[in-house]
Amino acid sequence: MHTPRPPPAPRPRRLDRLLASAAFRDRASRLPVGRWVARRRAGQLFELASGVVQAQVLQAVVRLDLPLMLLEAPQSPAELSRRLDLPEDSVLRLCEAARALGLLSRRAGGRYGPGGLGLALCNNDGLLAMLAHHDCIYDDLRDPVALLEAGIGAGLSRYWSYAGGGGREAPDGESVAGYTALMGRSQALIAGAVLDAYPMRRHRRVLDLGGGDGTFLLAALDRWPHLQAVSFDLPAVVEAARERLARRPPERRLELVGGDWRCDPIPPGPDLVTLVRVLHDHEDDVVRDLLARLRSTMRPGGRLLVAEPMAQRRGRSAKDAYFHMYFLGMGQGRLRTPAQVRRLLREAGWRGAQMRPTAIPLLAQVVVALA
Repeated sequence: MHTPRPPPAPRPRRLDRLLASAAFRDRASRLPVGRWVARRRAGQLFELASGVVQAQVLQAVVRLDLPLMLLEAPQSPAELSRRLDLPEDSVLRLCEAARALGLLSRRAGGRYGPGGLGLALCNNDGLLAMLAHHDCIYDDLRDPVALLEAGIGAGLSRYWSYAGGGGREAPDGESVAGYTALMGRSQALIAGAVLDAYPMRRHRRVLDLGGGDGTFLLAALDRWPHLQAVSFDLPAVVEAARERLARRPPERRLELVGGDWRCDPIPPGPDLVTLVRVLHDHEDDVVRDLLARLRSTMRPGGRLLVAEPMAQRRGRSAKDAYFHMYFLGMGQGRLRTPAQVRRLLREAGWRGAQMRPTAIPLLAQVVVALA
């Protein structure tokens, strides 16, 4: 039996073939504009190749707590060497590497102090918490081709115990403790920006699905004394939240409800549901099911707020590259454009989805839709 040949693969576009030609690059580099383009692209490729080194310099600076240490008083490599119990030459090399990245700056007398980026790290608990857990993704990306073949990383899928296709068994308290603490500490980074983007004064009862330790809702309750709030999350997460809230003055307007939204009833009665960094943890079919369930429980006029990082449509974006590979390591989840989020909302019966600008779109963009 004759087996038909597969159609030939499409040839690259003529322009792509030209730009990829070594002969063309050689000729172009002899012209002023060509030299400028060649230098620019060489620099961009070097930035990409050196990214792992930059990330590890940042990790060393964070682990050693250098910015806060140097905020007290600028110090020389010799002084830091004694304080950190590290070889002086190694400390000097780290200080120079961190200075080159804007994390440290040179001061008088051969001393170093925090640079602009280093000052941004000082007393920034949420950002430091996010950086501290990056060992997981670094381990998963040690062999990126192996990660692509597996479609899941060992480190991130363990860290996010609800992810990675680990079955429907409910995570226990020990397995959720790490990410619950991280989400709570980093939530403080974005809560204010989200609440500025969408004031809740018109609402009476808000449900935060995937509410973690309640950090986001506590920020909302501080702003609007009339609000009643419900945080819905896995039972183990809710128990951790109760322990945390027991150490602060009681907040009677906040109710904590444990359950799994994939199979348990969703608390009824809210006129606003918030999904803060929830949808991007799940694939499209799971997101459609969740949005449809939420729509069926809402009265007409209720609103849904989605807040999470979203992808750019065009241009280079280090953030997009980061999240695409991060969710691969988790074993589930997807970075979406605002248009893709609005499409999923529309398919689930939500209407009038609109973007609300935030002060920190790198960490969270906001879409609000109407039931």
